[in-house]
Amino acid sequence: MAIKTNKSDVIANFVRYHGRQPNQDELKKGGLIEYLMTKSPKEVESLLAKNSPITGGKLWADYQKTKTAPAPAPSVPSNLNTTPLGKSGVNALFKQYYGRDATQAELDYWSNKSDAELRPKLIPNSATELAKNKPQEPKKEEPKKEEVKSGAETAGGGEDKNIYKDPNSNDLYYKVGNQFYKIKDIDELKDLVFNKGYQDTRLAVPAGTDLGQYKSSEQVATEEEEKAKVTTAEDQARLDSAYAIIDQAVKAGTLPPDLAEMYKEVIKNYPPGVEFEAKEILDTFKKIKDETIDPYFKELADVAINDVKYAYGLTEASRERELETERATAGENIRQAKSGLEKAGMTFTGQGIEELGKESAYAREGGAMPTQTSFGGGFYEGTVNQANRLLASSHQARYNEAIQSLGRGAESYLGTAGASALGIPYTPSGTNLTGQLTTQKQAKYGATLQDIINQYRAKQVGLEDIQFNF
Repeated sequence: MAIKTNKSDVIANFVRYHGRQPNQDELKKGGLIEYLMTKSPKEVESLLAKNSPITGGKLWADYQKTKTAPAPAPSVPSNLNTTPLGKSGVNALFKQYYGRDATQAELDYWSNKSDAELRPKLIPNSATELAKNKPQEPKKEEPKKEEVKSGAETAGGGEDKNIYKDPNSNDLYYKVGNQFYKIKDIDELKDLVFNKGYQDTRLAVPAGTDLGQYKSSEQVATEEEEKAKVTTAEDQARLDSAYAIIDQAVKAGTLPPDLAEMYKEVIKNYPPGVEFEAKEILDTFKKIKDETIDPYFKELADVAINDVKYAYGLTEASRERELETERATAGENIRQAKSGLEKAGMTFTGQGIEELGKESAYAREGGAMPTQTSFGGGFYEGTVNQANRLLASSHQARYNEAIQSLGRGAESYLGTAGASALGIPYTPSGTNLTGQLTTQKQAKYGATLQDIINQYRAKQVGLEDIQFNF
């Protein structure tokens, strides 16, 4: 009789040669793992070595000869836990030994396995995986050294921060723009040098320079500030008129309210004296919005809704098939247990009650259960019924998780209101979430309106003819 390889050894060799756990297709009935279980251990290694990304076609023993001796692998601790790890436990072990989180396929396979099963499988490849998944350290950039310019260099370009001296009168001056201003006293000189960044270079004032009248640095700054604030009554009147048109457009539903303030801010920044037609801009925006933007995002929403409904239908159909299988399996398990008890002559014994609980023949005698002490509260349920119930609970939890994930995904994209209208029995996030699609649409509104305004402004100042690129 040919020697076969058990499943755990096949998987261990698969991990060794491929550096990962087998995926769902490889684990399913009739898949690669089941096929390798029909082969001898030597054949299993030969088949896995052929396409191994680690050994490059070599058997493991030959591959080890070509490698430098690795650091000794950590020993497998004794007395490992034998309870199921769950997803968090699997991730913790993969992080410890492989330096990464487990993949979804690895989570699916190992979540119901114990520490005693998983840890020995991870330890042999730990050094290789940790080296492969070691995070890259970002390169540190050396700070650039600032060049200190001399007074003469400063005077050569940019804002002039030199102190000048009149060779005829020995008076000191500072410069703002192209105008020289006389320094009143030593206190103002100190203020310019220590607080305002001027350098006491005392360069000679160029011959023929208009030295102007004395003004303090504070007075100059105040004058410049006032110039920047000057707005004529005519400019303000035009601005108020534009604001009024925007407010009317919001009331009429032509312009979305959330864009109104942005629109006002953009118009406020028009250069003084540039004429613009706010109504024409609004009409152009509305035309593009109604004919291009809204239909596009409606189509995106329709596609998303159809996708979610289709996924929900598949989930419900899968759940219905799962329930049918559960019922058939539960009935078959009970029938097999009764048949086994009958063959063993234990139908009317405590063993029958322990396995079948209220389904046992002994329990139905006289229509009442005998009075006995239960073990852990589950004696009368029966071990067969308990196994059926636990399987059903596991399927129900998986179904609930899938529905919740589908609903939250729809809520993230379509918003709370949009997802709720689909009829998926999930628990919303608890807030009236604005979906990604709505956010994208509002951003498109803003960008389009901004583009129209910029185009009109360019046309008015004579830079280019208006052209729209949507």
